[in-house]
Amino acid sequence: MALQRLKRHDLALICFDRALRENAIDPEIWYRKGRVLFNLKRYEEAVECFDQALRLRADHPGACYYRGESYYALGNYEAAVASYQAAVRATPENAVAWNNYGNALYRLERYEEALVCYERALEIDPENRRVWNNKANVLSILSHYDKALVCYDQELRANPENADAWCNKGLALFILGRYGEGVTCYTRALEVEPARAAVWSMKGNALVIMERPEEALECYERALAANPDDADALSGMTMALISLDRSAEAVKYYERLQRLQR
Repeated sequence: MALQRLKRHDLALICFDRALRENAIDPEIWYRKGRVLFNLKRYEEAVECFDQALRLRADHPGACYYRGESYYALGNYEAAVASYQAAVRATPENAVAWNNYGNALYRLERYEEALVCYERALEIDPENRRVWNNKANVLSILSHYDKALVCYDQELRANPENADAWCNKGLALFILGRYGEGVTCYTRALEVEPARAAVWSMKGNALVIMERPEEALECYERALAANPDDADALSGMTMALISLDRSAEAVKYYERLQRLQR
């Protein structure tokens, strides 16, 4: 199947090249060729085609958007921002473009601007759970944890199997000092993806604060079974064992942590 798709893409490129030899001033042909190259993950070549399409039609919405997508895939987030900005000017009701514009700004740590983009996307498409999750993440980074929780709840109502959202909601609750609720969220995340060492460690940390060290130990053991070099789990295991007056065992985990950090 993949080979068939590849052959179709190659055939499409031949057709577009032939069309461009006959009519090199049609922006739509350049755009369509760029889309094929984008699908082939030949992003730099795709950008060249989108640039040519935009030279011929400066407000071509598809070329603006997919040039942004190409630059994003290449890790050139500044250029992606400029292209997404042009895309939302050309099609201001495009919720996907607003969301991806926000993602590029997020990558540049321009969180306030990213938040504006996510909010605009949700005005257009309030049921888009991916945007709710993105908005929640940026609100957490900006320390607006209560607002972030509202967004995570929106995402989780639509997609209760999103382990990342459960984990991030748990972290926001932990920071707010709502440890029991945080543990519930971490438990839910681990029901979906039980091999996530970091989440086992985070659950253990909350349990330690709640003075439930025996349960915390079980979490750290699960974390270390998934990742023996999990520094958070080794540190947490050390502290939990000390709280249980099991100092000899604690020393062993502390020594493992020290070796790891050398």
